[in-house]
Amino acid sequence: MSVDSKDLLTDLFLKFDLYYNKYIEPYNQIVAPINQFLDKIATEVFDNDVTSDQIKLLLCFIGIIPLGFILFSIKSPFIRRVYSTTLGFLLSFLVYGGNVVSSHIMTLVTYILCAIFGRHSQKVVFAFCLTFLSAHHIYRQITDYGGWKQDVSVILMMNFCKLVSFAFCYSDGFKNENQLSKDQKERRIQKLPNIFNFFSYINFLGSAIAGPSFDYYEFDNFINLKNGYSNIPHPIMDTFKNLGIGFVYLLITAKILPKFPLKHVITPEYGNENIFHKIVYYNLAIILIRVRYYAGWQMIQSSCASTGITYNDKSKKFDQIVAVEESLELSHEVKVIVDKWNKTIQVWLKRYVYFRLYSEEEIKKSKTKASYAQYATILISAFWHGFYPGYYLAFLQWAVYISVSKFMWKAATNGKKIFKVFEKFGIVHKVLRWFVCMSFFNSFGVQFVLLSAEKGWLFSKNIHFYTITIVICLFVFFLITNWGQRTPRNKQEGQAKENVKDIKQD
Repeated sequence: MSVDSKDLLTDLFLKFDLYYNKYIEPYNQIVAPINQFLDKIATEVFDNDVTSDQIKLLLCFIGIIPLGFILFSIKSPFIRRVYSTTLGFLLSFLVYGGNVVSSHIMTLVTYILCAIFGRHSQKVVFAFCLTFLSAHHIYRQITDYGGWKQDVSVILMMNFCKLVSFAFCYSDGFKNENQLSKDQKERRIQKLPNIFNFFSYINFLGSAIAGPSFDYYEFDNFINLKNGYSNIPHPIMDTFKNLGIGFVYLLITAKILPKFPLKHVITPEYGNENIFHKIVYYNLAIILIRVRYYAGWQMIQSSCASTGITYNDKSKKFDQIVAVEESLELSHEVKVIVDKWNKTIQVWLKRYVYFRLYSEEEIKKSKTKASYAQYATILISAFWHGFYPGYYLAFLQWAVYISVSKFMWKAATNGKKIFKVFEKFGIVHKVLRWFVCMSFFNSFGVQFVLLSAEKGWLFSKNIHFYTITIVICLFVFFLITNWGQRTPRNKQEGQAKENVKDIKQD
C-alpha cells in the first residue's frame, strides 16, 4: 500500500512527538515553574503586550552582563573555558529547556564529521547542518505556523554559521598557503581541538542563547588572551551603552510600533488610500519593525561586549563583532544597507559562501561568476531563514534589485551624463535617492515579514506592483541594452597607466 508524502510526513512527526514526550518533555518540566511565573508577569503586568519568552530572554541578556564581567576578569584560559561553557550550557537550557539537546546533537555530529572527513569536512558539515536546521524550520512551520515564539531554531541558526565556518577553517588547515587568501590563512585551524574546547566555542557565555556568530579564530584568541586580546580595556562603558540603546529601542517598539500595524497593508482600506500615503505608511511600519530587531541585537551586543570578546585591537573599540549598524537607515546605497544589516551573518555569507564558490580574483574578472556567487549566496541565506514563501519572494526581489543597483552604479561610474544631471541638485538629489532606495528595499522587506505568498500578493496589489515592476523593467533594460556597462577606452587606458605606475613604485 502506497503512502503519499503528506501522510509520510505526518507519520514522521507523530513519531517524533512520541519521542519528544518521552525523552525531552521531562526536562522541560524542570524550567516549567519559571515559565509559569513569567507567563503570569506577561499577563498581569504587561497585559500580554509582551510574551513570557521575550521577558526571559531580556532577563538572561541582562543577567549575562555581570557574569561576563567576571569572565573578563579571569586570566586562566582553562578556568575561562570551564566558567564560560558551564554558564553557557545552563543559560541555553534555561531559555530552551530540553529542546536545547538539538543544539548539542548538531555540535557533536559536526565534531565527528570533522574528525572523519578532515580536509573534505566542510562539504559534509555544510550539508548536514543545513539539513538539520531545515528539519527544525519545517517542524516549526507545521506546529506553529506564522508564530514568533522563541524556539530552539533561533540558536540553531547561529550555531549553523559557527559550525560551518569551523569546518571550512579546519579544511583550510590541510591546504597549502598558496591556495588560501590572506584571511583564510589567518583563520585556518591546523589541528582539531579537543571536544571540550569545541563545545566551549559553541556554548560561549556571551552567545549561547541567541548569538551572535563569530569564528573559532576570535574565540580561541579571546580565551587565550592573544592576538589583540592581551590588553583589553574594561568593557563596562560599551556594555551599558549598548544596553541603554537597546532599552530605547524597546520603548519605541512598545509605544510607537503598535500604531503602525503591518497587517494594515493587506486591507482594502489601505488599498483605497492615495499612493503617497501608502508608501509612507509601509516604510514607517517596516522601519519600526526593524527597530524591534535593533532592540534585540543591542541586547545581544551588550551581553557579548561584557565578556570583552567584541574588542578590536586595531580600532581600539569594541567593534570586532557587531550585530548591526543602524546607520543603514540613512544610506541610499543598497550594498551598504545589506552589509550593515545582521552584520555577523553578512560577514559569514561573504566568507563561507560567496568567496568559497569562487576566489576573489575570479569574481573580479568574471561578471558571470560574480552573478552566480551572488544569487547562490542569496539562496543560501533564504534557506537559512526557513521556508515561508514570503522569504523567497523577498529574497528573489532583493536579488534582482541588487543587480539593478550594480548596473546603475556601473553606468554612473562610466560617466553617463544623466547621473551627472541629477547630482547637480545636491542635497535634494541625495534625499530623493535615499527615499527611493529605501522605499524599494522596504517594500520587499514587508513581504518578508508577512511570511505568506497570499499576504505578499495583497500588499503588492495594494501598491499597484510599482516596486517590482520598475525593478524588473530596469533589469531587463540593462540586460538587453548593456547601457553604461562598458568602461570607456580612455578610462581603461588611464587605469592601465595607473597600474603600471603602481608596479614601478613597488
